[in-house]
Amino acid sequence: MLPGTSTVANTIPVLVQALIFITVVEVEPTTLILMLVSAAAGAILGAGVVSKLPEKRIRLIMGFALLVTAGFMFARNMEWIQGGGTAIGFRTVPSC
Repeated sequence: MLPGTSTVANTIPVLVQALIFITVVEVEPTTLILMLVSAAAGAILGAGVVSKLPEKRIRLIMGFALLVTAGFMFARNMEWIQGGGTAIGFRTVPSC
């Protein structure tokens, strides 16, 4: 029950976030559509999987995912990996 409730409860904030993203960030239309489809598929398929998992396992997976994300953010801030860029889509080749 909880994953479905979270998805519905976050509809309006995510919609506002998406509208801001679309207006502020330049993105190739194909890339934007693929992002929309993958987010919808993740919400539909993910809710079914997560609802069957025990709470402790969900916490461990989320904790691990957050640690990996923090690791990438730290590595970018330490300039161990490259971040940023000018690409606006999958097929766009940035000009030099």
